[in-house]
Amino acid sequence: MSHRPDDAPDDQQSELPPDAPLFDEIAPLRLAVAVVFAAFAIYAIVSGWISPTSPDVVGVVLLSIVFLVGGFVPFNSTLAYYVSQSAAFMLWGVLRLSIAGFDLIPLLLGGFGAVGLVVYGRRALRDGFRATV
Repeated sequence: MSHRPDDAPDDQQSELPPDAPLFDEIAPLRLAVAVVFAAFAIYAIVSGWISPTSPDVVGVVLLSIVFLVGGFVPFNSTLAYYVSQSAAFMLWGVLRLSIAGFDLIPLLLGGFGAVGLVVYGRRALRDGFRATV
């Protein structure tokens, strides 16, 4: 279901109407990938591969939630989804850097998350969180 007006040019960003539901449909493939990611994350924590006291638990839980809600249409095409995904990556990277010390992977996670948060956050402040990407 497309919420883009028929007369809107392709390069113009559209916004979902305020009364349009954000969780109107399910994207089965995206939701299935998110469920597999969440199941793997739970297994990694329960099996001891990731310590329950590790900052990775917070990052994995945040990303699992973000990926799960990404399986819903049209929410997964809004700036709100992209801002939340960027914030989850940034928070995970910052937690790892602050608790576990310097490492390249957390630096990249936090850096890319921060860049995404700046890019999508600016657009969300300008166009609204319901604007589509």
